[in-house]
Amino acid sequence: MKSQMNRLLALAMIMALSSMACDKIKEATGTSEETTEETTSTDETTEETTEETTPEETTPEETTPEETTPTETTPAEEEEQVDVNEAMFILAYYETTCVQANVNDPAEQEKIITEIRARYGFDEDSYKAAADLVGEKPNVKLALEAKMKGCTADAAKSFLKAGAGAADVEGGCPDRFRSVEDFKSGEPIEVTCKCTKEASESGPLWGTGTYTTDSSICKAAVHAGVIKAGEGGEVTAKGSAGCETYAGTEANGLTSSKWGSYPGSFFFPSAGEAKCADEEKPDEKKPEVKKPVRKYTVGKYVDRGLRVGDIQGAEITLQFTESGKVKGFFKGKREGKFFNMPLSGSVSASSGKFTARGKQGRNNASISGGVNKKSATGNISGKINSKGFKIRFTAKN
Repeated sequence: MKSQMNRLLALAMIMALSSMACDKIKEATGTSEETTEETTSTDETTEETTEETTPEETTPEETTPEETTPTETTPAEEEEQVDVNEAMFILAYYETTCVQANVNDPAEQEKIITEIRARYGFDEDSYKAAADLVGEKPNVKLALEAKMKGCTADAAKSFLKAGAGAADVEGGCPDRFRSVEDFKSGEPIEVTCKCTKEASESGPLWGTGTYTTDSSICKAAVHAGVIKAGEGGEVTAKGSAGCETYAGTEANGLTSSKWGSYPGSFFFPSAGEAKCADEEKPDEKKPEVKKPVRKYTVGKYVDRGLRVGDIQGAEITLQFTESGKVKGFFKGKREGKFFNMPLSGSVSASSGKFTARGKQGRNNASISGGVNKKSATGNISGKINSKGFKIRFTAKN
């Protein structure tokens, strides 16, 4: 009976253990299924995301570049290349500056300046462009400074009429010779006109005999001696090529200024031909510097055996050089003592007169005389051994 009970207990325990094991298996199986389901769900989500983010393949459209038609630039829009005639600009610059400094009436000032610009080939814009390009150059500034020395109120007002050519002259002379149109053509012009007393006393003046074309015609005529100051008169002036140099001189009561290179000149045929200051006149020959005829022969002159008092066996040797120097020595014996004094001096090539001196310790000698082609004669005087002496000599060449 007891054994039967033990069997029943054992069987109950086995059944209980089996039940517990099944529950465990179920729990384990359920978790795995849930995990599998979650994993599957995640994979599905990933696939959906992948499908959403994958871009559709699109064939790129060919983009044709737009054709750009170049903008045509009219000549007026192109930057103007300024080509400045510097010599012409200096003239216009000077005259304009002179007018601005001396003419106070704005209307009159503008009228004269407009004439000046036109005379030298400028308008308002091209003049400003030229001023920007070359106005600050050192040579231009120096030229303006020099020319402004001749700027006066009368000169400033005269610029309104300056530049009249020969065809424009009737009666009175223009204030200045320049005619830009004729000058640019390279053809010399000739003006015959009458100078008034006032015109012969005013205006700028550069040159002598040949003058710069911006000089006063009538003032130049007085300076050249064609008419007299204070009287006026008829003159004929003719254009010529420019010079590298114009001399400034005083003549006939007027002083002209010097000037450097200038593109145009004029002169008065009645006073002579045009001649630049830097040109040497053919008939002017530089005087030859003649060397004076030398009275002596270059070389050595000697006199031996000189004797006076207690001086015995004395000798003098003189060497005359081409450059007019005298060298040599005076030697001998006095009171048993020898002496030898070097000599030096000079000789005149034209007269042959010479002098020389020598010294040795307390001994000294002075020599003077004359020399010719054959001999040198003179006197030696001085002290030897504290005693005076004087000897006459004739040294032979």
